Amino acid sequence: MLSIVKTSQAKNRIRHWFRKERREENIARGRDALEREARKQNLELEIIRGERIQEYARRVTQSTVDDLYAAIGDGQLIPSQVVTKIRDEYRTEKERRPLAEEMMKKAESKAAEWGKPTQGIRVKGIDNLLIRLAHCCNPVPGDPIVGYITRGRGVSIHRDDCVNIKPIQGEEPERVVEVAWDKDFQSPFQVKLEVTGMDRAGFLNEVLNVLLDLKINASWVNARSRKDQMALIELALQVRNTEQLEYLINKIKRVKDVYGVRRVSTG
Repeated sequence: MLSIVKTSQAKNRIRHWFRKERREENIARGRDALEREARKQNLELEIIRGERIQEYARRVTQSTVDDLYAAIGDGQLIPSQVVTKIRDEYRTEKERRPLAEEMMKKAESKAAEWGKPTQGIRVKGIDNLLIRLAHCCNPVPGDPIVGYITRGRGVSIHRDDCVNIKPIQGEEPERVVEVAWDKDFQSPFQVKLEVTGMDRAGFLNEVLNVLLDLKINASWVNARSRKDQMALIELALQVRNTEQLEYLINKIKRVKDVYGVRRVSTG
């Protein structure tokens, strides 16, 4: 037929028509072959449809399920191999399902042991308690923490290395409870830093510019000179977590003439 046609444009249209016709035939042939093979292997047809067949098509570099059917119909893929692979994956998935469900139940049960979050804190086994972050150590999300059941003021949350919690853990262990940060809590937390450096003009401004660049609020700043020509800057800041705090500390350390930056506990 193509030898009769004169123009290349007409030839291309005819070729396109044949390719389209062959593709449609291959899709139908491939789908039928796949379903026949599924019945032969005693598989429900639903197993070789939907997301499962779409995922398999992607893995064998076929853009769509129709492309997969066409490849089967054209002889590029063998239907028995396709069905066997899908069948084996389905059976493995089915075997794992009870284990996955059991693990999920255990996770839900474990989560239920923790109380509802209050001020970004969960207390194990206890709900509806007043939560107070200890000002002596100012814990922030990411710090390892412990809770202390106070007399009349709820649970006080301390960093686990706080000097005030250590004696209590030895003397009143029954008042110490397991606590954890609530990962979804976004409110900022207060932390105190102490910066030391050379006592020179502009030193305080350069440190405060770091806070400005990082959009970190300082609720309190105190700067003073010492006799040894050193400057001491004390800061009370609002940060989201320990990652942000560590990043801030590293940025301040890069300021010219900074000797040291440390987190301060007032206890």
